[in-house]
Amino acid sequence: MKSILVVIALLIVYGSLYPFNFTMTAFSAVSIDALLNFDITKTQLTDLIANIVLFVPFGIFVRAAFPKHKTLIHLLSFAIITFVFAYAIQALQLFTADRKPWGGDAIWNMVGYVFGLLIYSSAHLDILKKLKSININQQISLAIAFTIIALELAPFAPSIDFDVLKDNVKLLINSPSIDLYWTFENTVFWLVTFYLIRMAFPAWAHFKKLGILVSLLLLSKFIIISSNINLDSLAAAVLSLFIWHIFAHRITALLLAVLMLMAIIGNGLYPFELRAQTASFNWLPFSGSIGGNILLNILVFVKKLVFYGGAIWLCYLTKRNLFFSAFICSAILFLSEFLQIFFTNSVPESTDVFIAIFVTFILHQTLKLDPSHQTNESSVGQACIYKESENKQLEQNKQLEQNKQLEQNKQLEQDKERDTDIEQKNAEFRTSQVKQTIASNHYIAGLDGLRAIAALAVFFVHFQQFSDVGGSFFFIDLERWMVNGNTGVALFFVLSGFLLSMPFWRSLNTDQFPNIKHYFINRVARIIPLYYLCLFSILAIKGFQGSDVNFNNVISHLFFLHNLKDYQVMSLNPPFWTLAVEFQFYILLPFFFVLLFKLGLRKAQLLCFLLIPIIYLSYRYFMYQMTLNEEWPISIPLIWPFGISIGSASGQSLTYSLFAHLPHFLIGMLAASFYKSKTSTWAEILFWLSALMVFAILATKLDETLQLAFGRYNFPFVPLLLGVLVFCAPQTRWARNCLEFAPLKWIGIISYGVYVFHYPIQKAMLKAFNILNWDVTEQALLYLLVTLALTLIISHASYRLVERPILHRFKQSSSSKFLRKAHTNSKEEPNVMQASKMNSKKMVSNIYRKPIKTVFITIVSLSAIAIVYLMQTSQPKMTVEQAYWAGSNSDRMIFDHHAHTTYSDGQKSIEELSELAYIKGCDAFSITDHSQNPNSFSQAKLAEIEAMRKKYPVMLIFAGIELGMPSYEGREHVNIITTPANESKTLNGIMSALQRSSGMPKKERDLYVLDAMNIGGESTIAIYNHPSRKDVNAEKDENYSDITFWNQNFDHIVAMAGAPGHQNQATIGSYNKQILPIDRWDPVVATVGGTWDKILAEGVKIWGAMASSDYHGDYMDYGPCEFSRIHVTTPQKDYAGLIQGIKAGTFWADHGKLLRNYEFSLSSEDGIFRAYPGGTLNLMGSQNVLSVDINVERSETYADDFLRFDLITNCSNDDVLVKSKLMAPEQSKFSWLLPIMEENGRCFVRSRVVRESLEENKLSAYSNPIFIVY
Repeated sequence: MKSILVVIALLIVYGSLYPFNFTMTAFSAVSIDALLNFDITKTQLTDLIANIVLFVPFGIFVRAAFPKHKTLIHLLSFAIITFVFAYAIQALQLFTADRKPWGGDAIWNMVGYVFGLLIYSSAHLDILKKLKSININQQISLAIAFTIIALELAPFAPSIDFDVLKDNVKLLINSPSIDLYWTFENTVFWLVTFYLIRMAFPAWAHFKKLGILVSLLLLSKFIIISSNINLDSLAAAVLSLFIWHIFAHRITALLLAVLMLMAIIGNGLYPFELRAQTASFNWLPFSGSIGGNILLNILVFVKKLVFYGGAIWLCYLTKRNLFFSAFICSAILFLSEFLQIFFTNSVPESTDVFIAIFVTFILHQTLKLDPSHQTNESSVGQACIYKESENKQLEQNKQLEQNKQLEQNKQLEQDKERDTDIEQKNAEFRTSQVKQTIASNHYIAGLDGLRAIAALAVFFVHFQQFSDVGGSFFFIDLERWMVNGNTGVALFFVLSGFLLSMPFWRSLNTDQFPNIKHYFINRVARIIPLYYLCLFSILAIKGFQGSDVNFNNVISHLFFLHNLKDYQVMSLNPPFWTLAVEFQFYILLPFFFVLLFKLGLRKAQLLCFLLIPIIYLSYRYFMYQMTLNEEWPISIPLIWPFGISIGSASGQSLTYSLFAHLPHFLIGMLAASFYKSKTSTWAEILFWLSALMVFAILATKLDETLQLAFGRYNFPFVPLLLGVLVFCAPQTRWARNCLEFAPLKWIGIISYGVYVFHYPIQKAMLKAFNILNWDVTEQALLYLLVTLALTLIISHASYRLVERPILHRFKQSSSSKFLRKAHTNSKEEPNVMQASKMNSKKMVSNIYRKPIKTVFITIVSLSAIAIVYLMQTSQPKMTVEQAYWAGSNSDRMIFDHHAHTTYSDGQKSIEELSELAYIKGCDAFSITDHSQNPNSFSQAKLAEIEAMRKKYPVMLIFAGIELGMPSYEGREHVNIITTPANESKTLNGIMSALQRSSGMPKKERDLYVLDAMNIGGESTIAIYNHPSRKDVNAEKDENYSDITFWNQNFDHIVAMAGAPGHQNQATIGSYNKQILPIDRWDPVVATVGGTWDKILAEGVKIWGAMASSDYHGDYMDYGPCEFSRIHVTTPQKDYAGLIQGIKAGTFWADHGKLLRNYEFSLSSEDGIFRAYPGGTLNLMGSQNVLSVDINVERSETYADDFLRFDLITNCSNDDVLVKSKLMAPEQSKFSWLLPIMEENGRCFVRSRVVRESLEENKLSAYSNPIFIVY
């Protein structure tokens, strides 16, 4: 095995450094940076897989070459040596002209090495006992057959896309011809596979079983991308089955070897077309393939390895001489390669001969593993000796059989005497088993009460979302407390880990592993009936229609895989996501305890404890890497119709994954391992202290402090306290009595129904209240009582009619089956009690015996590394506060927030304006007629807008209003925009507030009307339009005073129109001669050190990168999104998503379609921490120099123009200054270093791009600011 390891290492070096074009010239700094860069997320998918696959054989043969080296020091030494080897290869690539080093590749090589270790360990499991029972020849035959079958599924890319299935079917239908050669080759390979299967397991080579195998394989190819399914493969499969059925007994290894070599020769010469001129022969191996796609080359190499190995093996089975077989096959392969110089579509080289020699070497080393194996030369000389020994052995066997017969007769008499004692023991054993089964499911007092608290907490989360109630009581923030009720989910997870793991922990003491079949049946009976009832009820209520009622979404919900795609996680019923996580944990739990079973209780507890921080840190690192990813969305196809779809770094499939919540289950499992039922005073004290701490965290500002990055539910503080609550509850007296309070216990019993039904009920009641014109916020108490009562009634009914009958029937069925099985075993096994314990222990201990120690040592090592990592990361470092979608281009929308119709002073109707916006390229626009006109708001107008939404479903149409501020008698305007769900009540509330406040003082009236927009909650925004158009204030501070006054109690104004509309008329923006726009932008935004900069310097987040049409008519305006455009990056492309994008400041604006893309960001010098417009960079005293990075993409119209980039900031000086740089047409990106003055404490950076031209009004683009806190 050591020799194979050396050969594999040489192959890796060969493939990594080919074509050995070494150079001694100085290598570039870029190459050195790449070598020192260990960012594994930058590796392309194909290279990633290739780097992993490349080192899998290395990992396998490292363990095979040194099987006795199992200690921690040895394992760490091998890992270090492997990493040094992998990294040295990358370093050597510095000196090659054709290879590019990358430090991250060495990390992926290590992943492949670990996979190799695991594969080697799994190959030595006793679970493969059946394979170990056959001889080495049968094992090799089975391995070759299995690999040929697996290669039929190349390139191993199943797709969830139904179009792939259609494309493959179309390919089959549209190409009805059959190529004789490919039919012949596929037929030969199928026959070889059948023969080798018969060599290993003759029973498997039955015609019917092979027919099923072939059918499943061909059907699978229809859902594989680029599987090249055709009539050739179908015809070959049918033909091979027919030949096998008729001539199976006549097919020999020699015949198949000849046919296989013919197929290999034909493969090299196909399509049998002569070259016009002979090609040169490449003597250097792999010269024709290494330069291409690495993953494809690995796949081709494996195919040749298997096919040539199959030919050599068939020859060996005929002659029993491996080297003779290798010589014949190598000679034929060399002849085939040489002939390729005369044929097209071929690369004549020595590679195939080299592969044949390599596979011969592997076969030779493998055969040496069998001590009984001898080569042909020695086996001929030993034949006579074997024959003679066989005759002697027959005589001895006859004598032994006679002696055994006598002993058996005596044993039968003794057995009869023991029958009575055994029957009695069996009866006692059955009784003890029943008692143990009952004990394993016994009731634990107090936990139903905790279930009730968890269910009610989740109920109040969604109640608060729908009713928007809040308030405070002394230091207790009631709104925060209700919002944090989602911690009830964490309590459910801890309870699941606690209760489900308890029988498994008990098995560590009894050596009787729980019945896995009963475990899974019990879980299915517990969770699926009510879940399916709720699921199909929701689908029925929806009429099986709607965007979220599609085949893929429904199937994913049925199989608990709906948390793998962002758009499915919250689609049908938001609480359903936890059921997917729960069910995935159910599947994982037994396999996890199989690993723990051999460790013993203390080591298993230690392992659980260490896994909690390890999994969290792994998830944290993974999520951090995801935040650095710039290519979204990520789609990974699985077995059709399932797959993974992630839209952004904060995608719901990442947030609501099992990976994110596994530590919570482990906390419950760890608590269960220490479970005691005895009452304890310390448990009582600890319970109430933990409960008080949980409440304090969830109801106060501690919630913001006690939360690690990417930790769910204030991890680790609150989940650990919940684990303490679950552990202590059964051991308390007062707390247990409280939790066993009858109403609370009743809710706990029906808590599953409460959890799955409460959200649809609350949503239905919300619609009912809206129909009755009842405001949910004002009628919050009534809404609470009605929804809670309906939830409890429906949950109780479902428990009585669905849950309890199914669970009761299952328990009866499982108990009777258990008793019958115990009774049957009593007659078949003489000592059931002892045998059952031994078999149970043997069953589990045989599984994963050898890897257990390795896994345990590895995890202990990782935990030590994790502790060091935590110590390092505990130091104050830079942080970034920004919307998770900032910097992403995946969900960008072109928006115009300001346009008018004939309902006020506009020229076009709603239908005409919508058509114009659609033609001009709007993804979204807002209709905002003047509030002075009584027709600006009406139900008829909303109905027209709704009709346009249906006519243009790909375009968002907002219904807003342009509010003439009362204090200015309409001279100043503010746009109010909200989502369709809130537009009726919000706009109606604003118009009503205008009427009701007519007698108020003007300033007070402003605030009263603006407060009315709060009816729409978080989904409503206000934008200050054309701030300087009608200003008359001589000091030019009118805009600053307005915004400060309007936002004194509440942040009503989130943005201002930095560029006015009316860009198509002579006096741009309709501004008077006293105040004019600067390059088409309002002076509030365009003036360096002006009003906007004054506001930003105070740390107030007001966004100004807005440019809209203010469309009234063609006589003065461009159409919506025709000239002025706002580019909004959103979390999702819907109404709520666009509002969120505006509020977060993740947008920029331009005129004349100057830019196609505008990326502006600030980062630490190492590039790890990066903030985008709208975000805040908290330096925490760690740095005083930042990098400013700009990347712009011009539109084709301005591709040859010079651009001027202006950086506007107060970070390097007390005053706001501008720093400019000219960008040539060929330049699109650059970076600046920005020094930060510590004295400022906080500052901002914003930017703009201006097209350099002789025009009076230059085109430009503006970004929103990035804030810096030192």
